Amino acid sequence: MIRVLITILVGGALLLIESIYIAVFDVETWVPHIAAGIVVYLALRKQIFEGCLCMVVLAWVADLLSATPPGVMALSLTLVFFGAWFAAQSLAFKRWPARIVVSFVAAALVQVVGLCIMMVFAGPGSLVGALVFSALPSALIAPVGLVVSWMTL
Repeated sequence: MIRVLITILVGGALLLIESIYIAVFDVETWVPHIAAGIVVYLALRKQIFEGCLCMVVLAWVADLLSATPPGVMALSLTLVFFGAWFAAQSLAFKRWPARIVVSFVAAALVQVVGLCIMMVFAGPGSLVGALVFSALPSALIAPVGLVVSWMTL
C-alpha cells in the first residue's frame, strides 16, 4: 500500500510539473505527455489492482490539470490504460524500443480518444484540425514523458 501511495504522490508531482511547464513556456504542440508515460508504466509494471488504484487517482489529477472538459482526460487515460494492460498480457514489452513505441501509441490514443469524446459533443468538423495539426505531432515527443515517468516512478 505504501508503494501505491508513493506512486500516486510522485505521479501527481510529475503531472503538476508538466502543467507548470506548459503554462510557463506557453507550449501547445510539444508536450511531453507525462500522463501517457504514467499510463504505460502502470500498465506494464504494476499488478492490475495496484495499477487501477493508481490510475483512478492519477486520472482524476490529470483531468483537473488538463484544459479539456471535465472527465474527458480521465476517461481517455483509463481506456488507454486498460488497452495497454490487455496488450501487455499477450505481447512482450520488456525492452526499451518496445516501450517507446507503446508510449507513442498511448499518447496518440489519449489524444484521439479525448478528441473523439469531445467531437461527440462539439460536432465532427470542429476538432479534426486540432487532431491533425496539434495532437498527433505532439504525440511524437511522448517517449520523453515515458523516460521521465520510468526513471522517477
